Amino acid sequence: MPRLSNKKKAESVRELWQKAASNERQKWRSVNQRGYDFYLNDQLTAQERDDLQEAGMPDFIINRITPAIEMMKFFVTANSPRWQAVGAEGSDIDIAAVHSDIASYCWYISNGKSLFSQVVQDCFTKGIGYMMVDIDADKDRGMGEVVFKRVEPFDVYVDPMSRDFLFRDASYIVVKKDLPKSHLINLLPDHKAKIKKASGSVNQFGSASLRDIASSESVQFEDMGSRAYLPDGKEDDIIDFYELYAREKLPFYNIFMKVPPSPEQMDRINGMVEERMDSIIKD
Repeated sequence: MPRLSNKKKAESVRELWQKAASNERQKWRSVNQRGYDFYLNDQLTAQERDDLQEAGMPDFIINRITPAIEMMKFFVTANSPRWQAVGAEGSDIDIAAVHSDIASYCWYISNGKSLFSQVVQDCFTKGIGYMMVDIDADKDRGMGEVVFKRVEPFDVYVDPMSRDFLFRDASYIVVKKDLPKSHLINLLPDHKAKIKKASGSVNQFGSASLRDIASSESVQFEDMGSRAYLPDGKEDDIIDFYELYAREKLPFYNIFMKVPPSPEQMDRINGMVEERMDSIIKD
């Protein structure tokens, strides 16, 4: 994206989110929210339950969805993925092994098996699942670690013009979260003053669930409302927080490092060559 001032950049990010949060996207959210409600055993809306009761018909549910999904999750996540890097040539075997070990280590410290199980559940119940690679600056005693994270599918807004099923042709992806100011200050301490002055619109679209909340046995995130509290019991403000991931064209460089051998190394090389030549001549 072109270089903009902080205020204009924030406005630009919000405009991109508004374009991605179209009516079609809200329709997609409603359809997949219904699938998530089904998984949580909320398979009747309030109107459907009232209609059944008025007709004198049973309104209990025989849930066949949740056991089927749990069984599919078990088979998909029974074993952890095996990370394998393949070298371009035979001399890259050792480097490839290092990359494989690093990926396995990052998966381990991220509790990757549980994360993967949640992402698979998102695929089955919400239509799509997201896993991202990020940096946790607080791990390893503040030195930072590369970790895997799960992203809530309903928080992700993709470029509407994307046509690739993996969104590889998307020009931007926006992740919108509603966070308390105290939480955001802990995440971005360098911007503490700006966060305290900030104000925004929270949960603009509300809940997309059609279930009967009064009789529902499940509690979802939207049911908690838009309130947060500080450790001293006072209410904390919640603001909308946007993460923008956009494509940026960068030049590609081929770099070669030429390190000539020292005089001592050249003497050893010449000696080895002479010994081999002598053996060849004798043969």
